Amino acid sequence: MSRHLYLDHANTQLALDGRSLKVKVPERPVTHVPLHMLERVTIVADVTVSTHLLHRLSSHGVAVTLLSPRSKAQATECLTLSHGNHARRLNQYALVLDEARCLAWSQLLVRWKLKAQRHQLLRFAARRSGEAGRCLRAERELALLQKQAAQANAQSLLGLEGSAARAYFGIYQRLVPASLGFTGRHKRPSPDPVNALLSLTYSMLTSECSRALQLAGLDPAYGVYHRVDYGRPSLACDLVELVRPRADHFVWRLLARQDLREHHFTRQLDACLLKKEGRAIYFPCYEVRLAECRRHIHRLARRLSQRWQQEGQP
Repeated sequence: MSRHLYLDHANTQLALDGRSLKVKVPERPVTHVPLHMLERVTIVADVTVSTHLLHRLSSHGVAVTLLSPRSKAQATECLTLSHGNHARRLNQYALVLDEARCLAWSQLLVRWKLKAQRHQLLRFAARRSGEAGRCLRAERELALLQKQAAQANAQSLLGLEGSAARAYFGIYQRLVPASLGFTGRHKRPSPDPVNALLSLTYSMLTSECSRALQLAGLDPAYGVYHRVDYGRPSLACDLVELVRPRADHFVWRLLARQDLREHHFTRQLDACLLKKEGRAIYFPCYEVRLAECRRHIHRLARRLSQRWQQEGQP
């Protein structure tokens, strides 16, 4: 049974019923979900929920994500109660204020990300023999950039990452259906179905990272590569960089298998959006196919917490 509840029907009502979450969807039977079976609730449509229920979900360690399919903003997080080991966050804050340590960790994060992108390019080469040569050339280019990242300063890291992204998505463009109009990575707004799916998946995984970091005793707002910025979960943005290639493969597979097609998307002004019937396909696929990725995120968060705790010890 999935521990992630998705709510994408307008006028859904949530209420407590003892130790269960009662879900009342218009014209459907009422369902009950035991609180101990939940880890996250993702709300996409307009849903009625009380502050008392939000407090109760938090006390049971259930994170709530508010995700609007028509909003350009990132998902809004109602996270669970803070981890009790405050010393872990003190170690994190000390690291964030240390420019040399931040640079060292930034170099490491970028190298890990480029390594993951290289692995993904090799996977693409194995699955698309016609593009194997281009994939392998791009993989070698990223290998060189990965070596350079070990000695790069903060500004150079941004340039290296940008160069890697251009090479990587130049290949990705050749692997997705040309009819979808994907010409490269564009964020807000997403101009085509591929970018719309990438942005949605990255937002979902960033929410997963925020929860994993908090469970590991860290503050999602204070990052080392993504520095502190208003309203941004910077450390979650750091962590999600390491799993973006898995998200890219997930989106490519959705399109390659034609689970999602052009008619599942709509345009609103200058943005391409996934329609409700498309989301009904997307969310179950996300839950199943990215299950291992979510477990990997929790392992990475625990590893970061342990490493920073060790570094903070005299």
